[in-house]
Amino acid sequence: CGEGALKKAYDELYAKLEAEGAFAPEKKQRLPRYPEKIALITSLDGAAIGDFQMNLGRFGLKVDLYPSGVEGQRAIHELVAQVRAVAKRAKEYDALVIVRGGGGLESLQAFNNETLVRSLLALPIPVLAGIGHEKDITLASLVADQMESTPTACALRMTSHWQAARDYVMTLEQRLPRMLERAFAEQKALLVEQHQALFGFLGSLKEAVR
Repeated sequence: CGEGALKKAYDELYAKLEAEGAFAPEKKQRLPRYPEKIALITSLDGAAIGDFQMNLGRFGLKVDLYPSGVEGQRAIHELVAQVRAVAKRAKEYDALVIVRGGGGLESLQAFNNETLVRSLLALPIPVLAGIGHEKDITLASLVADQMESTPTACALRMTSHWQAARDYVMTLEQRLPRMLERAFAEQKALLVEQHQALFGFLGSLKEAVR
């Protein structure tokens, strides 16, 4: 009965937000291609924070942690307070990432709270959510500018363009010697050709003077 009531409340709030256009694609902000500083909201106790940080890689990305509970009634107030705290310092960040591990509808209930959802909607910076797993999609995930299935996927999304840029630089680094060698060979051939042409011209000029 409890889960049925939660599902009904979820569906009612979903319908309300959908009617307001809260999930509309045109309202989504684009995540930064090369973020430098992000705010992270998650629990200090769960595995999500470790998964996220471990997969960030060494790109110099600065992360400010805003710890919060992620389950239960108390978590609602903490999550809302931390989102509002990030909002006050929004100019310092390129994005907000909010993550937690998997769970059922009841354990994820804090992320279906209307106050939290509207706080995320009002945030002036992009939001990336990695809440729960693919089976149970929270309303907080739906209003986020982008959602991923896991905290690990969120970390990889934040650094994907940095990784692509590093791979490109490494590819160029490997190709550079061959590129330089080819360029020098082409210039050498051109100089030899011009050298021969010049001596040919000087020979013709010498004959003409005689």
